[in-house]
Amino acid sequence: MDEQNTPASGANVALPANTPQPQTPELSSEELQNSLHAARRREQEAADKLTETTKRLETLEAQQKERKETELKDQEKWQELALKQESELSELKPYREKWEAWEKQEAEKVESEMEGLSDIQKEIVSGLSLETRMKAISEFKGSANTSKPGITAVKGGKVDGLLPIDEIWKMRNEGNKEWLAHYEKHKSKQGV
Repeated sequence: MDEQNTPASGANVALPANTPQPQTPELSSEELQNSLHAARRREQEAADKLTETTKRLETLEAQQKERKETELKDQEKWQELALKQESELSELKPYREKWEAWEKQEAEKVESEMEGLSDIQKEIVSGLSLETRMKAISEFKGSANTSKPGITAVKGGKVDGLLPIDEIWKMRNEGNKEWLAHYEKHKSKQGV
């Protein structure tokens, strides 16, 4: 074949003679009208669905926009709150540092004061708060200057005017109420 007669060059290719030609059936005017009405109905339904879908899409976009705006507003509120708390914290920081320094100083003072106590007194004082520990140490040191109680041989190792250690521990574990009451009673007997 020549290049000029090839289908790529745009020449018409003749079909063989024995190939049947497609025939279009002829429709009556009523069939044409029914077909036209059906096509218009499908076109209207498609247009209605498109309108409905467009409205739904617009509604969803509006809801999404509104949600983003509220999220941004919430985020701004959180940022404002964070800034406010940060400023309050920075205002209180010097007081906190002073408090921690004072607590450290008091703890060192208590530790130095505990050096003069007996092992039993140290155990009694060890579980108390800083303030209570300081009071107990001063009471122990104050009672050390007074006359010592008389020691008598009593079952259970009880010293005159004092409780055995296991009873002191028991009372301490019960909230120190009985121990403090007994301690105050003993203190008043000695006139301190």
